Amino acid sequence: MVWNLEQKILLQGINEPDALSYIKATQWKNAHQLVGIPSEYMGDSYHDIPLFDLVNEAVEHLEGITTSIILNHPYAVLDAALEAMDAGITQIIINSGGIPPLDLFRLKQKAQQKQVELLGTNGAGILTTDKASYGVLNPQLYNLGNIGMINYGDSRISFELALLFQENNHGTSMVINLGNCPFQEINWEMLISTLNNDPNTEKIIIAINNILSINYEKLAYIVANCGEKPVLIYNLDPDNLNAIMRKPQPRIITDQIPLHLNQIKSPQEVLQYWQESGLNIISNPLDILS
Repeated sequence: MVWNLEQKILLQGINEPDALSYIKATQWKNAHQLVGIPSEYMGDSYHDIPLFDLVNEAVEHLEGITTSIILNHPYAVLDAALEAMDAGITQIIINSGGIPPLDLFRLKQKAQQKQVELLGTNGAGILTTDKASYGVLNPQLYNLGNIGMINYGDSRISFELALLFQENNHGTSMVINLGNCPFQEINWEMLISTLNNDPNTEKIIIAINNILSINYEKLAYIVANCGEKPVLIYNLDPDNLNAIMRKPQPRIITDQIPLHLNQIKSPQEVLQYWQESGLNIISNPLDILS
């Protein structure tokens, strides 16, 4: 299973500030067919994009929509996502951040029941370089190349890597920003399969801000068994500052629910496990280009 890169997109929360940045980015490429749902009445259109009160109305207007990008206020994300699922949307990218944890758990449960793929939260998006952007801002920063990137952390990390690639005459084929929400369960198999099936991708880089925030065993298994393209794990925190800063702090109850957040291994043990599993781990971004 891979991500469907159909270019018909629903924008929920189209009147939010980040939505305007995204609209300008997509109009720069003029790559999408867009319809929007505002969180308050704005008329019949916004920057020439048709607006609707209900997701069902938007889906009827623009047939074939499979993906919704949600930019609503954090407290409105759950309702927006549930409405999209009920209207038959099968892929949801949540760009908003600061969503209440219990809302995220309800959303995840509903997505599993409906067999809907979730991406995000907090800056999530997908970019097919020089073709289309699904929530990734500033697509002009990304030179066309053969590096497929999965970024688990702040979306600005992918911006910085894109500029580094530019300076060294390299570029990206596809970029997948996962955001930095610690409560998401990442479908590594689907993401890596998407890049493996992309004919323009020759090398895959997975940038991870905090290696203790993921299911490291599952990632190692997927990398070893999902495709033949080389995969590099870029550890953005080689000095383990995340673990050092978190250690003395009490953890709230919601922080105990995802199993991978309650790991007993240290960062050094995780890295050793990856190395013994045959993963290629780097801490210098220039090693991506070698």
